[in-house]
Amino acid sequence: MSSSGIETALVTGANRGLGLAFVEELVDRGTDRVFAAARNVADCVPLVQPFGATIQPIPLDLADPASIDAAVALTADIDLLVSNAGISLIGPFFDHAEADLRAMFEVNFWGPQRLVRGLVPQLRKNGGGILHVLSMASLLPALSAEGYSASKAAAMMAGHGMRHALRADGISVTQIGRASCRERV
Repeated sequence: MSSSGIETALVTGANRGLGLAFVEELVDRGTDRVFAAARNVADCVPLVQPFGATIQPIPLDLADPASIDAAVALTADIDLLVSNAGISLIGPFFDHAEADLRAMFEVNFWGPQRLVRGLVPQLRKNGGGILHVLSMASLLPALSAEGYSASKAAAMMAGHGMRHALRADGISVTQIGRASCRERV
C-alpha cells in the first residue's frame, strides 16, 4: 500500500494544470496506479515517460455517457476519484447560445454525476473517496462567466448531497474550490 493509503486513483482532466498536479502528487505519494483521464488521451500519453507504468492514460469525455461507461469499465478497483475536469464559457451570460451553456453543464455537472454513479460500487468496496475540484465561482458569480458559476454551484450542491448519501457506505466526499486568473470574482 502507498504511503498515502491510496492504491489506485482516477484523475479527470489529468492532461494539464491542476489535474496534472494531482497526478504528480499521487505518484510522489506512492500510489500504485493512476488512471490519467482526458478527452484526448494522447494529451496524457507523455505522462507515462516520467512516471512509467504507474500512469495509465485513458480517454474520458464527460459529455459522452458511452465514454463515461467505458472509463468506469477500465478503472476497476479505484480508491480515489479526483473529479477535476471542467470547461468554462467566458463572456456575458446572454452572449452564449443555450446549446453551449448546456454543453458546459454536461461537462461540469452531469458528466461527473454519471461518473460517480458508475464508480460507487468500486469506491464502496474499497472504502474510497471522491475529491471534487470546484471553483470559487461556485460560491460567488464570476463576472462574465455567470453560466460557469451556475454549473459549478450545481456541482457543489450535488456534492453535498453525495456526501450525505454515501456517508453510510464509507465513501468520503470532499470538495475544494480554486480560483484562477480567469475567474474574476
